[in-house]
Amino acid sequence: MNKTLLENFPEGYTPRDYQEPLLERIDEALNSKKKFIIISAPTGTGKSFISKAVANWSREHDSQYIEKVNSYAAYAGDGQGNYKCKELLMELDPGGTFGLTITKTLQDQYADMFENTGIIKGKTNYQCEVDPNFDVESAPCVLKGGSKIKKGCWTENICPYYNARNAALTNKFSSLNYSMFFAIPEFLRRRHVLVCDEASELENELVSTFSVVIEYKQLERLGVESDMLKTAEHTSALKWIYGLNGLLSTEIQTYEQMTKLKPAQLKRMKLLKNLQRKVQSVCENWTKCKYVIDPSAEQVSYTPLRVNYLSNHLFDHGEKIILMSATIIDYKKFAKILGIPEDQFTYIEVPSKFPAKKSPIFMTGDIKLNYKTMDAMLPKVVKAVNHILEHHKNDKGVIHTHTHKITKYLQDHIKSSRLIFREKGVNNEALLKEHLNTDHPTVLVSPSMGFGISLDDDLARFQIVVKAAYPSLGDKRTKELFDVDKGWYTNTMLSAFIQQCGRGTRSAEDYCATYVIDSNVKDVIVRNNKKLPKAFIDRIY
Repeated sequence: MNKTLLENFPEGYTPRDYQEPLLERIDEALNSKKKFIIISAPTGTGKSFISKAVANWSREHDSQYIEKVNSYAAYAGDGQGNYKCKELLMELDPGGTFGLTITKTLQDQYADMFENTGIIKGKTNYQCEVDPNFDVESAPCVLKGGSKIKKGCWTENICPYYNARNAALTNKFSSLNYSMFFAIPEFLRRRHVLVCDEASELENELVSTFSVVIEYKQLERLGVESDMLKTAEHTSALKWIYGLNGLLSTEIQTYEQMTKLKPAQLKRMKLLKNLQRKVQSVCENWTKCKYVIDPSAEQVSYTPLRVNYLSNHLFDHGEKIILMSATIIDYKKFAKILGIPEDQFTYIEVPSKFPAKKSPIFMTGDIKLNYKTMDAMLPKVVKAVNHILEHHKNDKGVIHTHTHKITKYLQDHIKSSRLIFREKGVNNEALLKEHLNTDHPTVLVSPSMGFGISLDDDLARFQIVVKAAYPSLGDKRTKELFDVDKGWYTNTMLSAFIQQCGRGTRSAEDYCATYVIDSNVKDVIVRNNKKLPKAFIDRIY
């Protein structure tokens, strides 16, 4: 651990000239007394290499920790709901690094680039070895008497999920998404360094993790008899969700006492568990933050208004925290939103090394898209998209629609075999696979490809940004924050826009043109140009 980050650069790779001074600045920050390092680093900086170098630099895991995890002693209970080894493991210095991401694609990217990278995903991604008809989430070991089955699988090391989890917990470098990180027992989350990739999205990740939407029809299908919540008054809302938590726990216990379940019962138990985890999270964090309650005839949602206290669920588990993103618009406000004290972080801004002329951003017209004008303007949007598609008829590309409504409208009004649409039941990974595996000049059309995907070289020679990616004011939390902090609302859109513009140019040799249809984007940039990196402004025509 005494070596520098440059000396710990990933084996088999050579740092670029601009990475060396960056690594030196991070080195200095890691060896300071400050806990947090906030890095604004544009696309192409090599953030993955930084994460791996930091992991190589970080402290080795204690041998006792590795033994307890691999032997499964770390998971052993005392019969009273406590972990036997918790106090012992909490006394050890934490080692290793978690690289936290927002997508499975980024996890896979880490694994493809670096050997010995631990990867762990949700249980539904792994097939049970005892009964291949089920995934690990609904395997026989979760039912009554299943503890013997589980111990047998542990002894023989045949469970793909637990093998992957143990490897991720004991490897010096592992990549997890935020949901999986929060699913790990707290005392096993501890790391020497936590690297938060795409950190501009961390607020949304925390909001999603600690929110819940409860649909009354779903409760009815699950056999949970609960009254509707008809008020947003906080005392009543708290009493209601505590009661629901008890009802869900009772239903889950009923299924877990059975020795065998039919497929429909297994599905119901899985849904009950997923919902109960979310509900319990709200109950546990009620006193730490204000929740926005939004009841209707069909459902009720509980959403944290601020995340500055909830972020401790993440930050408390790392001795050092590195937050990296290409789109940190206002770093002081960014830190404040996440509850990071101003005297506890080092800020590092990295200039872009990409030639601006290779990634031009064209503001193409006077189409203003908002809730009121949308229906009238969509035919003009189709005309503009068709014009750009014709101009790039031999190129692959991507269309960022921002909403499913726009995606569906384009699907209904543009008939072209080139377009690959994001539809219900189809994830972005499936779209990317189809796009990658054909020589046809396909074009991805999705409201959710602005983050975490890499369309290198010929995978995207052009992009279309249809609409400014403002969060919806129909969302009660967004509306409350908008009313008190319009700067937050604008920064959120600008962050998303910069992310979108970075999907198609991934190296200094790469090139990709971006076309912006919604003229609202230009207006906002003019008013906020001082917030944006000069290298980004230089791309705009």
